[in-house]
Amino acid sequence: MKPHLLLLLCTAVLSAMTRPLPAQGPPEDRGTLTLLRVAIDSATWEDVHASVFLPEAFGGVTTAASGTVSFCGRFACLVLLREGEVAPLGTVGLGVQSARGGRFSPVDSGALPPGITVAAVAAAPAPDFTTDSDSLGIIYDLTGVVLALPPALLVPIGQAMHRAGIRVDVDGTMVTVSFGAATLHLVPAWETPGVQELTFLLRREAAGNPTYRFGGRSALRFGPGRTATWSF
Repeated sequence: MKPHLLLLLCTAVLSAMTRPLPAQGPPEDRGTLTLLRVAIDSATWEDVHASVFLPEAFGGVTTAASGTVSFCGRFACLVLLREGEVAPLGTVGLGVQSARGGRFSPVDSGALPPGITVAAVAAAPAPDFTTDSDSLGIIYDLTGVVLALPPALLVPIGQAMHRAGIRVDVDGTMVTVSFGAATLHLVPAWETPGVQELTFLLRREAAGNPTYRFGGRSALRFGPGRTATWSF
């Protein structure tokens, strides 16, 4: 079957089998994206690892092992892996907590290719965000993710999120998973899977709306307002 026909079939099945769940209650009642773990190209990773600005922006950076850099916000931790040293390019891991009353059933490992994981992962202890002070990092929380995955995975991952009590919607070739504090957009990866874009909520606006570049094509742009967008 041709790839585009497979995707149309998959999204049709997902749309038929999962109805959008009503957004009710506070954010913690609608599930949480707790972990995004992705491998990025070596040039980008080297620049991220060497950055002086990023530790200040996130209020701290954890390098747990060689080839790994982690940034944690209120709910989610972003873990960037250096391709080749830690994991092949295209490695993607998602961690979630179910909505209240939902039941997360991990995606059958037989349905996932090597390097793609979706699992229940508790949120890591977050830094103290109770004080909105200029001494704290400007980046407050991860609020949006655009993630490219093999087309055949969009259905099983969407179904697993739906069973966990998280709202799932299908719009053409994109599957949108709406957590309480973040929105995950799953789009088809016709080539290498990976992260395409991240959106962050800021504690305060960044003066001059600067842009920081990493590697040959990745850019972290601040603004407009209290938002920042990191493209890969």
